[in-house]
Amino acid sequence: MATSSLVSLISKKIIKPSIQTPLPLRSHKLSFLNQVFDMSIPFAFFYPKTGGDKSSDEPSHVSQLLENSLSKALSYYYPYVGKIKDDCIIDCNDVGVEVSNVRVHCPMFEIFKHPYTDAENVAFPQRLPWNHPNEGNLR
Repeated sequence: MATSSLVSLISKKIIKPSIQTPLPLRSHKLSFLNQVFDMSIPFAFFYPKTGGDKSSDEPSHVSQLLENSLSKALSYYYPYVGKIKDDCIIDCNDVGVEVSNVRVHCPMFEIFKHPYTDAENVAFPQRLPWNHPNEGNLR
């Protein structure tokens, strides 16, 4: 099973914070450790779909709910929606974060059962900041 047949991209969009970052907080200095150790550790949680109200389980409803929640959360975690400047400061410019909405064509536990499915690329797609720190929206 190739990963390209397991996952299809539905949409990509930029989610911005629901409230703009206040001017005094627009410049966020990175800690010494963040400047020295230029790395991030990706992780993902997968939860099985449970029974319940089927109308609220529609993918479009779930996606919209997650996008709205992310937009609100980004208002509190404003450095995540900025760009790194001069390797020591984050310009908190409310540029937003990219969100990919995908459909996985089988249960996630099935993907992780097969060692040759390239399961890591399903959970953590290539060409994202943790794979190429000098590309993408971070810098």
